[in-house]
Amino acid sequence: MFTTLREYRKGESDLIERDGVFYLIATCDVPEAKTYEPSGFIGVDLGIVNIATTSTGYRAAGRGLNRHRKRQLELRRKLQAKGTKSAKRLLKRRNRRERCHAANVNHIIAKKIVTTAGGTSRAGGYGGAPAAVSRSKI
Repeated sequence: MFTTLREYRKGESDLIERDGVFYLIATCDVPEAKTYEPSGFIGVDLGIVNIATTSTGYRAAGRGLNRHRKRQLELRRKLQAKGTKSAKRLLKRRNRRERCHAANVNHIIAKKIVTTAGGTSRAGGYGGAPAAVSRSKI
């Protein structure tokens, strides 16, 4: 990295001391990287039954996630009906766990789709974050 910056350095450099730490500020004129042109696109359809379905035929089924969400809904109902201080504390913790679980499932699905798209030299396009996964009600 430093050899690349040394090759593209322009003009003079400044040595600055800030809070006991020295910084070297140098102006570099680095050429832009080549732009990537995909050979095609992979479309992604988002839904509830199948969380994501790609144009290549990959389906991320939502059955397991829907079962998890239904179980969480029942547990939430019980805690909300109880209404005690400890139940409210548990509801807060459960909310965080549900969000983390949905984010993790979204991440796993998105990573699999991007990896597939990278292997085929095609770009992926979809209309936003999977709303079906992040919703708390069925």
